[in-house]
Amino acid sequence: MTISIAIAVVLLICGLQTSAGTSVLNGLGLRSPTATFVELSFADPAHLPPVRDPAGQVDVVFSLRSHGEDPRDVTWRVETSGGDGTRLQSSGTVTLQPGRAARVTRAVNVPCPSARASAAHAMVRVRLVDPAEDILTWVACPSRAS
Repeated sequence: MTISIAIAVVLLICGLQTSAGTSVLNGLGLRSPTATFVELSFADPAHLPPVRDPAGQVDVVFSLRSHGEDPRDVTWRVETSGGDGTRLQSSGTVTLQPGRAARVTRAVNVPCPSARASAAHAMVRVRLVDPAEDILTWVACPSRAS
């Protein structure tokens, strides 16, 4: 009898791991909903551009990944802060499929503060509108001192 009960409990536990079992648990309010979020990261953080190119640009490459059960539209912005305040350089919307990643690449202008004797820096920020999330990096501006 004890073995029969143990086998029944094991089968019940295994059955609750299936999609049908999950639906039953959800219907009974016994399972918490899966957390949904969007992961934002630089695509290759080890190779972020440390200095802007001679034309004053850097390539910004970032990745978005959906951790949820439904497709989701995510609006992003690339902004720079340098010598003339914060400026919107690029923006867009990407549709993320559940569990899938999207990669975005944009060449953006990086304004630098007026250089003095030493090199200055400008900030490049990638921002998600909803959910509110951002990442940033600093880019060196070449010194004009010779």
